[in-house]
Amino acid sequence: MGKLLKSFKNAWHGICACAAGERNFRIHCIAAAWVLMLIYTANGTRWDYIAAVVCIALVMGAEQINSAIERLCDLVTEEMDERVRVIKDMAAGGVLVCAAAALVVAIFLFASKDFWLRLLDGMWERGWCAVVLVALPVAAVVLCLPPKNKTEEKMSEEEYIGEEEEK
Repeated sequence: MGKLLKSFKNAWHGICACAAGERNFRIHCIAAAWVLMLIYTANGTRWDYIAAVVCIALVMGAEQINSAIERLCDLVTEEMDERVRVIKDMAAGGVLVCAAAALVVAIFLFASKDFWLRLLDGMWERGWCAVVLVALPVAAVVLCLPPKNKTEEKMSEEEYIGEEEEK
């Protein structure tokens, strides 16, 4: 396999590992799907989609970097260390800044009366969109709750390496 193709495969594996092990990443995925569905249902413009996709990529990318930093810190020390706590807080703060910027963009996208009128028209024309818009928050609750009898587990380095060797 070529180096470029392998690097894309590794990057995809990182996205999947983040989705599997990070509740906040799954929340961002559901929120992204909901926003894009809102824009689609409201017959959004090309600029609506561009703004949403850029914000989604920014927030989800920041969440992945935050998750990677947290896991790296956990590998360095398992003991409570004030320096590690500050590093983790700084990474989480980066996600918060990106999410706040995305929220401002969402307010501008969705705050107009015209958008909501287009949304209602779109829901009338495409009834299935209304079902999806209601189902997405329900899916978010189901996907983001920890499994029964377990707390959320993160993939250990051994599991990650083991999965990579199996493939």
